[in-house]
Amino acid sequence: MKPASFFDDDYGKLQKKIWDPVPGNKTVSNLETVYLCNQFYKRSKKVGKSKQIYYVLTEEGLYQVKKNEVLCGFMDLTCVKMDLLIEVQDAKTIDTSLDSNPNNVHGFRLSRNGKSIEFYTNDNLLYKNWKNVLIYRCIQSTFHEEFIVTKMIGKGSFAKVYLATKKSQNIQYAIKAFNKEFMQNQHKGKESLINEISIMRQLNNDHLIRLYEVYETTNSIYFVVDLLNGGELLHRIREKGSINEKELRVLIRNLILALEHLHQKNIMHRDLKPENLLLKSKQSDSEIVVADFGLATRIDIPNILFKRCGTPGFVAPEVLLYKEGDPFYTTQCDIFSAGIIFYLLLVGKQPFQGKDYKQILRANKACEIRYDLPEFEKISNAAKDLLKKMLDARPEHRFSATQCLQHPFLHLDGEYQPGDISCGNLGSYEVEFLANVRNKQLDSQEMIGSLALHSTGKLPINGNVNTIGSLSTYSNSSITNLERKNTSSGPGASIFNKGRSDSIDQNMTGTPSSRKSNNNSLFKATLIKNSYHTSQFGGNEERKGRDDEYEENCDVGEENSPVCNSVNKMNIEKSMKHNPSKCDESSNSPKSAGTIGTPTNSAKYGKSTIAKK
Repeated sequence: MKPASFFDDDYGKLQKKIWDPVPGNKTVSNLETVYLCNQFYKRSKKVGKSKQIYYVLTEEGLYQVKKNEVLCGFMDLTCVKMDLLIEVQDAKTIDTSLDSNPNNVHGFRLSRNGKSIEFYTNDNLLYKNWKNVLIYRCIQSTFHEEFIVTKMIGKGSFAKVYLATKKSQNIQYAIKAFNKEFMQNQHKGKESLINEISIMRQLNNDHLIRLYEVYETTNSIYFVVDLLNGGELLHRIREKGSINEKELRVLIRNLILALEHLHQKNIMHRDLKPENLLLKSKQSDSEIVVADFGLATRIDIPNILFKRCGTPGFVAPEVLLYKEGDPFYTTQCDIFSAGIIFYLLLVGKQPFQGKDYKQILRANKACEIRYDLPEFEKISNAAKDLLKKMLDARPEHRFSATQCLQHPFLHLDGEYQPGDISCGNLGSYEVEFLANVRNKQLDSQEMIGSLALHSTGKLPINGNVNTIGSLSTYSNSSITNLERKNTSSGPGASIFNKGRSDSIDQNMTGTPSSRKSNNNSLFKATLIKNSYHTSQFGGNEERKGRDDEYEENCDVGEENSPVCNSVNKMNIEKSMKHNPSKCDESSNSPKSAGTIGTPTNSAKYGKSTIAKK
């Protein structure tokens, strides 16, 4: 019997069938975005006599169809495990009419919550068409048979990134590897991964990182994503030393095109920042790709995992002001974050300054942005006008992605200021601003992260959450050297965790004495950070020393996280100025969502991101 999948859920295990009922008498004609609709063979209880079954594959999932085209079952494929049944040897036991040559009979097994279905076809073209879609839509289990892993190219708190080649295509990909046991022990760890998979599978845009396949093995979950060799946008611009408005226009246009695609699908990213803008290649300075969808969410779902989240200094004010029970903010929050990136590239500094995290957060919430700096004298009126439209503190007045694309500055033949914009100040962003965000003098428990994940049992690794070097580059490490000490944990075990002191499995389940508490709050690092280039901030040993020193001094409990408490305290202080009696009453009332002391608020250190459920 196969082990249970990481993605199985208790509710689904109680269901008798793998199919969910379809309400009403809906037919195939009621479906939108139908990809495939075909007939297959299905085994029956009588040997040699099959049932003919019709399946319809849509953007939503898989439908089972009766002969009268009435939909009789639905399966969401997000967490469904798929096995390819290649060269079925006993085809005659399925149906005596099938070809006895096993090369001509293929099929699929779909499994979920301990239940499965199998269906077959003797049409090779039909099989290939369905295979090409299902490998993208389902979870597979044959990673080690299909990929040759070359080396580890990145390392974070919650995953490692490997360079691998798919044998059948001879194409290189980046592989993001998560340890299953570790993620299972995190608060909403499994739900967060499922959400990220679901979001990324809906995307199809040249400027958004693409998820091609997902694999599950005995110990790990693997995301197969784009391999981006260009490195981080800011590093490239800083190396050049300058950028002109013509180049900046193309760059910002590409960013807005990515957001328009997201927003048309009712998805908001919620963690836009320079570290999440990567370049496709070393040859282009404007072909950017938006990465890291750990905080992305649809706005049309009832249960959003995290409500108040983002990176201090880049968060839209309505996100920081949000309280439980308020109308939820919209995709306009991404436009604000994109505007902050635009400001940074134009001026060379972040608009929200402070000596530490708390001051930056307070400035971010106040949203007082200066446009009278000397640097703006060299900026065209069109660029300044678009910037102001993107950074309007009132989301209802802020430009949408479509409106931004219609602005004269983003027209390819529009107005721009000749001459270069000096980018010498960008170094201060990566050193001074980020250091101030990481400044923990006000509260040694502050950590900030892009995804709120809490330990619920075993002591996890708290390490390398500093996003300066949150993913270290190991350009000379071959997978052979990494696995020289092979101590497999069993059949199907990941080759990435055999006998390695720094393997994802051992790192994330170890219990070093330096770990402070079983209830430490953790946050998912920006996993693409520094994945494809060498760190600009010294060697790994020096960086590791800083990380270890920080870990020794950090103890973040699940309750009363200073990140959201700071936001809540500012909300209450503001309320006190206008209505002290209500504030007095609330201070004596039981704690509820949106008040000081809300449990499970949390944060991560580094180029930081706050998250509140």
